[in-house]
Amino acid sequence: MRGSGEAKLLSLRELECLRWSAAGKSSDEIAIILSLSSHTVTAYLKTAMKKLDVKTRLQAVVVAYRLKLLCHPDWAVRPLCCHRLWRTTASRRPALYEMT
Repeated sequence: MRGSGEAKLLSLRELECLRWSAAGKSSDEIAIILSLSSHTVTAYLKTAMKKLDVKTRLQAVVVAYRLKLLCHPDWAVRPLCCHRLWRTTASRRPALYEMT
């Protein structure tokens, strides 16, 4: 993202993995929550990190929060708040969030 003029897209799964990572969950824990393998979760997180042009999960979470791709810090108390927002805008951008 740094210096790139093109928009990147994060999938819904990449965002879900980032949200759970922000809540302090490991790849294994996220895999159980989302009914995926831990390798798949790691792949989603790596793809998100590449799209956000960062090197660590923590950096990815911070950048996603700054870009308003993640909800308010209390989202862990209300884990579906971002999902509700996604549902209301699904007709415009189904399953994808555009980052500028």
